[in-house]
Amino acid sequence: MIEISERVEVPAAPRIVWDVLSDPRAVVDCMPGAKLGDRLEDGSYDATLTVKFGPAKVTSAIVLAAFAKVDRNHARAKIPESL
Repeated sequence: MIEISERVEVPAAPRIVWDVLSDPRAVVDCMPGAKLGDRLEDGSYDATLTVKFGPAKVTSAIVLAAFAKVDRNHARAKIPESL
């Protein structure tokens, strides 16, 4: 399993940042190679992500799911381990 851990400080109010991060279309627009598909009954979305590694390209089907726990005052979120 691949794990990505990143911390980024953004010079904006937490509410403004959260409004963007909680909008799947806005997030996908910021990710080269990402395409948003259909919204599923549980509120998640089908999506694809294409990543280029040198001369090769890899496309993966993914599911974008909502965050389980959100602290909007500090714009922190935790993704459930079951995803």
